[in-house]
Amino acid sequence: MSTSIRIFFLIQQLNRLVVSRIDETLNAENITARQFLLLDLLSNHEPCSSAELARRAHMTAQAMGESVKALEQRGLLEKMASENDARALRIQRTPLGWETFMRCSEAVNKAEEEFFSCLASSEVARLRGSLALVREIAIDALKSAEN
Repeated sequence: MSTSIRIFFLIQQLNRLVVSRIDETLNAENITARQFLLLDLLSNHEPCSSAELARRAHMTAQAMGESVKALEQRGLLEKMASENDARALRIQRTPLGWETFMRCSEAVNKAEEEFFSCLASSEVARLRGSLALVREIAIDALKSAEN
């Protein structure tokens, strides 16, 4: 394999392949990769505002709003008033949203395992760790630049 290929380019290509794979995997559930990301983010940050979700997903507020609306219309998400501010709306999964997320999560886990089956489990763990580290440092740098 050539070392002259830019890592940015490889990551961009992999991102497109991963999004396509997730979309294909979740087609039967009528859930897109972006919508799955939203449902997955809520696993650790539920309930939260649409703006918080957009920041965590590094998406525009408009794109997140569209995803929230689509899932809300299907009965997978609901908005409720914040305990601290009745004007602020918090988003959480409905029981149907939770069930759908669990099925989707299982399918995505299987697809991820198949996608990376060309690597040994130790290589997958190392890749996950390296990507997480680079992401964390890049996010910190972005936050510092904004301040």
